[in-house]
Amino acid sequence: MRRLAAKFMKQHPDIKGIVYQIRNDFFGEMITVSGLLTGTDLKAQLKYDFGGEVFLQTRHYHIERNEVEEDIKYLEAAERKFWQQVQRKEQPALILPEI
Repeated sequence: MRRLAAKFMKQHPDIKGIVYQIRNDFFGEMITVSGLLTGTDLKAQLKYDFGGEVFLQTRHYHIERNEVEEDIKYLEAAERKFWQQVQRKEQPALILPEI
């Protein structure tokens, strides 16, 4: 993430950012899905770097399934391909998004 952020900031010098590693204390450290990270974990771990004051702003988005159907099909196909490679004891290809 730090390399990705550095590359982004190099392309956009007017934007500055810091990447923090946040432990998932609420669900446990073995859960590494960022979507399952809670505001409690963020606030508790960031307050030291911001002098005790942390402002968290959340946004809620309504998504209709038909709006993401193509994405779902892509992910299902990628999951099947990945699992087939695992069963054949092949190392699956690393897929990274374009920046």
